Amino acid sequence: MNNSAICLLCVKPNKIHIDCINTISNYKLFMICDDNNCNIEYNTNIEFIKIDDNECFEKGFKNSNCCVNKNPSAWDKVFYYFAKINPIKYNYVWILEDDVFVPNNDVFCNLDNKYGDADLLSKSHHNYIVYNIDSFLWKSATDKYELPWFSSMVCCCRISNQLFEEIGKYADEKGELFFIEIMINTIADHKKLVVKEVEEFENIVAKPVQGNRYRHFSQGRMIWMTKNILNFRDNYIYHPVKNIELHEEYRIKK
Repeated sequence: MNNSAICLLCVKPNKIHIDCINTISNYKLFMICDDNNCNIEYNTNIEFIKIDDNECFEKGFKNSNCCVNKNPSAWDKVFYYFAKINPIKYNYVWILEDDVFVPNNDVFCNLDNKYGDADLLSKSHHNYIVYNIDSFLWKSATDKYELPWFSSMVCCCRISNQLFEEIGKYADEKGELFFIEIMINTIADHKKLVVKEVEEFENIVAKPVQGNRYRHFSQGRMIWMTKNILNFRDNYIYHPVKNIELHEEYRIKK
């Protein structure tokens, strides 16, 4: 798919991610680095982006990720960058968090070819009516947007320039954003944009459920991982894989 980009969100660059993403062809490559003091002097095809926290906050790009102890977060910055700093340049941008495991470099191209034009590719597109309106996830949208609301995990998703534009308009009007897992799908639906659910995202989970997980001890902490990550499938994307060293190991096995 022409004129598309891939953007990884991180606190600071990791060589394993750099080595992997740097070899992807036919996409403009970005990393948004949330630590403005980190080193970004690498000889790669990747464009490293740092955005001042105060600037991002004052422009209304804040509050999009209540699950991290930082505001604005890298998510706020990716919306600010593609909606305001570098708008309407790319038809589509793949966004992924740094604990998303991508088995090979053909995944994005293959998914683009399979799903074609859509303003949002996400794991799901759940309507709030089916779920508990009193849950933390849904409550985060209270007074932020009219009903109905929709949600999905979005640690890996593809967003069109039109959807970035609509999110930017919301920030301009409200002076803030709201939780990504509701905001992205809800704005897309209300603006009558095309949303497609991706079956290859079925292994994107918040935490593997019992019976489909095992413990992995890494760097002094316990990490839950899905058992089927060891038998990963072509074009399928996996989350969470917190141990970045395993990303490299699994790609080598692949």
